[in-house]
Amino acid sequence: MILLGLKNNKTSGTFHGLEGVEGFSMEGTNVTILKEGAKDELVEFVKTSRQIAKGAKVKLDKLEDAIEEDFSITEKQYMKKSLSYIKKMAILKFDQLLIVEGMIV
Repeated sequence: MILLGLKNNKTSGTFHGLEGVEGFSMEGTNVTILKEGAKDELVEFVKTSRQIAKGAKVKLDKLEDAIEEDFSITEKQYMKKSLSYIKKMAILKFDQLLIVEGMIV
């Protein structure tokens, strides 16, 4: 079984064409292979990753408050800690997670 992360992308805009201002819209989906394993392992991985991400989000919010309000940490400490928390929140960037049958070749 393979765990896939799906991220929907939508881009739109305008440009000056031959007939005046024209618009465009493009939609797509990025697919990322996250992990391979048994279904139970993948489900547990997602649950654990989401719990870790929630905790990291709370810590990042507190860290942002600390640097904005009382400057109790240096910018270097902030960058190091915030990058650590952002990495732990990576699972949250996907719109959908999908477990499919197959193997990575």
